[in-house]
Amino acid sequence: MLRPPPVLLVQLKRFKNVEGQWKKQHTLVDFPLENLDVAPYLMDWEFASKLNLSSKYDLCGIVNHFGSLTFGHYISVVRNPYEDKWYKYDDQNRIPIPADQISKQNAYILFYVRKDALEKQ
Repeated sequence: MLRPPPVLLVQLKRFKNVEGQWKKQHTLVDFPLENLDVAPYLMDWEFASKLNLSSKYDLCGIVNHFGSLTFGHYISVVRNPYEDKWYKYDDQNRIPIPADQISKQNAYILFYVRKDALEKQ
């Protein structure tokens, strides 16, 4: 990356071709809810720092995939920044969920927002 974007999406590789068949990987992926630092992944941190942009991100949403490649169900978990609470959205249901109960085994797409992105709006 040349500079840290306001929103960073990370898609986790959850499907693997094994002997000609695609299989879902149920690997536990540890990812931070706060303070993900992308500075080591920037092409030129000195250039990015001159732009006065933070290199740190907070997680704001997750798409979880349950099932297989041919059949499955998606659930989202989203942080409400005004309440500082997490909610699980499953079809028509919205359920509060403690941060320590967020599933990391079924995470498929992670949505991070740069720490200073909301402040500059």
